[in-house]
Amino acid sequence: MEREAGQGERDIKTMQAEVESLRKNADGTGWSAEKETASEEALRKAKDDAIRCTQVRVWPLLGT
Repeated sequence: MEREAGQGERDIKTMQAEVESLRKNADGTGWSAEKETASEEALRKAKDDAIRCTQVRVWPLLGT
């Protein structure tokens, strides 16, 4: 039992070190949740604009 507990503790420490390393790597990229949200909103707006342009061009063609 003690042996398994010791292994579990080492595993946790290893995972914590890995998480910290990954966190530092992520911080170095300049990524942020705010930037991601802004990018998603800009993409959604661009898609909506493209759909709107397509609809404007298609409807007059159907009437002729």
